[in-house]
Amino acid sequence: METPNGTLSANKVVLATNGYTDNLWPNLRKTVVPVNSMQIATRPLPQEVRQSILPDDQVVSDTLRLLRYFHIDRTGRLLMGTRGPLKPDVDEGDAKAHIAAIRALFPQIEGIELGSVII
Repeated sequence: METPNGTLSANKVVLATNGYTDNLWPNLRKTVVPVNSMQIATRPLPQEVRQSILPDDQVVSDTLRLLRYFHIDRTGRLLMGTRGPLKPDVDEGDAKAHIAAIRALFPQIEGIELGSVII
C-alpha cells in the first residue's frame, strides 16, 4: 500500500469495523452475521415474589448453550436476557420462546405482566 509518507506492507490485515462495515471493503458486509441481544422485563414484582426468585439480589446466568442471564433491577423488575435471533430485522414476535422460558423458569410470576421486550 502506498501512502504519502511511504510504503506499507503486511502479511495479514485485520479490518475491525464493529457493526459498521458498510462498503469499506468489497464483499465484507456479506461475511458479517448480526447477533442481537434480547431482554425481557416484568412489571415491578411484589416483595414476596422477588424474595422467592432472588432473595439476595443475585445476578445469575445459566450454562446452557444459548446462555440466559437474569436479575432483579432496582425498581423490582425481573429482567432476563439472551441472544436474539440471527437476522437483521428483529421484532417482538422473535421473543416468544424467551417469554415462554421466563414464565417456565419462574412460575411465581404467573399473572404479572411483562413490561417490555428490549431488542
